Amino acid sequence: MHQPLRVVRAWLIGCCVATTLAACTTPVTPILPPLTISTPDVNGDVSITGDADAEAIVFGYNEMRGTGVITTADAVGRYQLVLGADVGDDISVWQRIGTHDGPPRIVTVPGP
Repeated sequence: MHQPLRVVRAWLIGCCVATTLAACTTPVTPILPPLTISTPDVNGDVSITGDADAEAIVFGYNEMRGTGVITTADAVGRYQLVLGADVGDDISVWQRIGTHDGPPRIVTVPGP
C-alpha cells in the first residue's frame, strides 16, 4: 500500500531535480547583431548600438587593440558602446545575464 506512494514521490523528486538542472544549464540568448557601427571619429572611437536582453551587461572587445568596454542595457534592452578602433578592426560584442555569457557577435569597423 505504501509502495505506490513511494514511486510517485520518487518520480516527483526526480522531475524537480531534472527541471532545476535544466534551468541551470540553459544557455544565454545570443545578442542580436548590432543595429549600427560607426566609422572611427576624429578621436579614433567607434559607436556601436543595438538591442540585448533588458538590463543585460553588454561587452565590446577590440581584438586588434586588446581593449574593451562594458555597459548595461536599459530596461528595454538598448545599449551603446564607444571604444577605440580603426577601420577593419574586429569587435566582439556579447551579453551576460546573471553569470552566463552569450556567444559573441563579431562586427568589423567599416570605412568611410
